[in-house]
Amino acid sequence: MRWLFNLVLFVFSFGFNFGLLDKLELNYVKADFFLVIIIGLDVLRNETESILFGFFWGLTRDIFFGEKACFYAIIYAVTGYLFCKPFKYFYRENFFIPMILVFFATIFFDITGSVFYYGFSFYKYFFYALNKIIFPKAIYNVVLILFFYPILYYINKKVETFENRFIKR
Repeated sequence: MRWLFNLVLFVFSFGFNFGLLDKLELNYVKADFFLVIIIGLDVLRNETESILFGFFWGLTRDIFFGEKACFYAIIYAVTGYLFCKPFKYFYRENFFIPMILVFFATIFFDITGSVFYYGFSFYKYFFYALNKIIFPKAIYNVVLILFFYPILYYINKKVETFENRFIKR
């Protein structure tokens, strides 16, 4: 059952991220639905699944749109790993914590990606990128997780209930 949920989530997030969200730009800033889902799943699942989701979503992005091999796969996997650590100490029912973490994960993801993609020339445009691209993208991702985390939480709870019912038998 979990693999079916993961497959449907993967296909939906791919279509949503590169279909609808490409059309919903705000001041040339696009949200990153993959990152929103990875942080949402960080809260709901363990770090192994977060790393795997991050790696495969990044690999898919690299295959279809990337210029450098495994660039996004590594950055998504590292982001998934780093930002799942705090959730060992918080409750999954708290919807405020994923909003905070998706904000900081977006900032980390974009700064790390820009430094590795553009190299040392990024420092010239750092504050411009921070104010015009990274912060608005982080706020856009927070709005997305505000809407999608309760849905993820509800579906994950149903999947866990279904799995626990059949594992105990």
